[in-house]
Amino acid sequence: MPKTKKNHKRNGQPPIFSSDVSSDEEVFVLSDIENESESSELELSPSEDNSDIHNHGDIDNYSKSVFKVMVKTKDYDYDNPWHPPIQNSHSGSGFAVSYLGQTFLVTNAHVASKIGRMEVRLSDDSEEYKAEALLIENDCDLAIIKVDSPEFTAQIKALELGDMLKMQQKLTVHGFPIGGEELCITEGKVSRIEVGTYVQAGTNLLQAQVSAEINPGNSGGPAISGGKVVGVAFQGDSRGDGLGFIIPTPIIEHLLKEALDLKNYKGFPDLNFKYQILKNDNLRAHFGLAEKEAGIRVKSVPKLSAARNILKPNDIILAIDGHKVKNDGTIETDFNKRLNLDYLISSHFIGDAVKIDLLRNNERISVDILLQNRFQTTKKVQHRYEEAPTYFFISGIALCPLTDNLLEDSNVGENLFKYAAKEKRKPGQEVVIIKSILACDHNQGYEHHEEEVVKRINGKRISNMREAIEATESHTGKNHLIETYNGHVIAVPNLSQHAHKRILKDFDIRQDRSKDLKKDPVYKPGCPEARSFLPSFSLSKAKAHVVDEKSESHHLSLKKRMRA
Repeated sequence: MPKTKKNHKRNGQPPIFSSDVSSDEEVFVLSDIENESESSELELSPSEDNSDIHNHGDIDNYSKSVFKVMVKTKDYDYDNPWHPPIQNSHSGSGFAVSYLGQTFLVTNAHVASKIGRMEVRLSDDSEEYKAEALLIENDCDLAIIKVDSPEFTAQIKALELGDMLKMQQKLTVHGFPIGGEELCITEGKVSRIEVGTYVQAGTNLLQAQVSAEINPGNSGGPAISGGKVVGVAFQGDSRGDGLGFIIPTPIIEHLLKEALDLKNYKGFPDLNFKYQILKNDNLRAHFGLAEKEAGIRVKSVPKLSAARNILKPNDIILAIDGHKVKNDGTIETDFNKRLNLDYLISSHFIGDAVKIDLLRNNERISVDILLQNRFQTTKKVQHRYEEAPTYFFISGIALCPLTDNLLEDSNVGENLFKYAAKEKRKPGQEVVIIKSILACDHNQGYEHHEEEVVKRINGKRISNMREAIEATESHTGKNHLIETYNGHVIAVPNLSQHAHKRILKDFDIRQDRSKDLKKDPVYKPGCPEARSFLPSFSLSKAKAHVVDEKSESHHLSLKKRMRA
């Protein structure tokens, strides 16, 4: 399903997409923009019944476990990628939790910052302690931070991690929302548990809706039940009151388990394929399903998916890891009788294998698929978090990769939004566009070609920015020729370095390319590029197998994102 452009910003961070949200709804993350908190008017009322809060023990104890996070960070201008960033401020909440003998300081990914200044403050302490981010995992909107202060460490009391929530379970949400400076505690119940969209990255993961009041600034604060952490406040929905959401313990535990070895952190896996639900009796019968048998039909498998050459169009998926798949693409778990099957995949770690039972051409088989890719890393259009934009100038013409940031931040034409859902056909592939054409004599008449997608430069096919640079700098002809997918050709003179710098100087542009293009690329584990371009990357090679009389062998490829 294509992403929907949103009209909001992530409180001091780049704005976000929500992939499964209609255009008339606003899903928001809950950090608090600093200058908003000074002018916002919010009427707070005490809870009528605080008995559940007191069952957790002395309220004062939480003042040593929950802290406020204050951040000054940088906002980049993707519409003018050569512009310097501006400073912005926001705040949220965080808490200390114990896991397997270690204490972790946890907050939301959209609260934490790797490039800005981050400080924390306990509610009963006026001292602000400098913090730094150890891990920011945008896919699950969680971050782990560190405070190098013996004084802070001596005060902090780590909470325990609780079990998975149940429907109607009572809980309290702790944090520092707008309306005051002190620790705020609200209470409520679990009203819904499902796989839903995390707006920070557009991923589909397990989440819980709660009736406890959650406001901007609550981001990163713990939800507590029975004295233990059962979730983390992270987003809300402006369509109605009481639409607050928390990240439940299975997601928190997934992060913490991998964080025990930060150097090898890979993230949440994805298994990208598209499927059709099978609610129609005739359709199920056509594909050989028994009268009361359920499943879903595989429509297509992208080229870089881990399921490529293993799952095939018209395969009927009957079960995943022993869980029967219903006709609407849901499965049953201990805590929910109807949960999207994405939950089963995201519960694994990258490098795990999932077992899928299939009906293929009226033959029942089982296949194992090795999970190799993290969420959305096979998409051509990526989101960049706290990264300076990429750009490169050819004789006054600015090229840049199409990113989610650009689609969100600027007034780009609707023609570019169709690329948001497109899959890479090979590692490293990007959508390179003409972002801007500087007004100078040799560019006269080309102004209408801005935002066109580049196809070739000097006769060489272009699939990413580094190929664009190579095609330009290796060319010795009189003119550079840029061909676009609109069928247009742009010819600009092959300028000397001095002449090109003079044009850029007229527009106060200091460099002909962004800093990231001056050094070797960096690829994170869990993406196709890491396996293809980094010789040091290793992942256990497992062969997919078919469990039946004929026992076939299948080639393993790469990723997941199951959508109807």
